[in-house]
Amino acid sequence: VQLKSLEIVHQDFTVKSKSVSRLDLPKVTTIQGRLDASESAIRSLVLPGLEVLGGLTYTRSEDIGNISMPKLRTVNGDIDLSNLKGLHALLMPSVEQISGKLSVSSLAALKSLNLPHLTTLRSLEIGWANLTDLALPEAKTIGNIKINSAPELAHINLSALTEVQGDLELTSVGARSLNQ
Repeated sequence: VQLKSLEIVHQDFTVKSKSVSRLDLPKVTTIQGRLDASESAIRSLVLPGLEVLGGLTYTRSEDIGNISMPKLRTVNGDIDLSNLKGLHALLMPSVEQISGKLSVSSLAALKSLNLPHLTTLRSLEIGWANLTDLALPEAKTIGNIKINSAPELAHINLSALTEVQGDLELTSVGARSLNQ
């Protein structure tokens, strides 16, 4: 699917099709609603100009290899990524704020989650993940942190964290130290 002139989606953008393997949206800067690609055959989700996103749901797909949103700065809702067996790269290097929760679970191929400019996050939930590295070095405030069943998670960098407003739960995590 190529929508080369599309710049703004004012509501949700949903792709649930086993025949769509590529989504080409080079000029999209804003999706005010949720981007939902669950149960699709998209192999690579690349939104090079996206700056504002209402939320992201991508679940139950064996096809996705990478998600790249290099200019994304603000997520006004949740990011929910689960049961994505082939996802090996999640690139959101510019994201500063996620107003909702960041939930990643059952991602067998993803080894590193690095959001270097994220400062605010309502909730972080990681479960049944093969992550070895988690880096949120600028995150100052997180509502809840729940990391469980991540035995390979050896490195956790939350070096700027000053406040957890709710629960902080680490269960079956491989990290020996939180002093990163």
